[in-house]
Amino acid sequence: MSPTRLMPSRSVGVKPSLYEHNLNDLREMAQEDPRMVAMIIRSWMNANE
Repeated sequence: MSPTRLMPSRSVGVKPSLYEHNLNDLREMAQEDPRMVAMIIRSWMNANE
């Protein structure tokens, strides 16, 4: 499934929420450097052990 299919649809002219903005930033980061994102997620998971 492509990332664009996972994005919720928005009405035209509606400003995206901070959550949507941050989510889009994270998607871009994952595209540019997936290894870094994996390391961050792994550190979060290890912190809960």
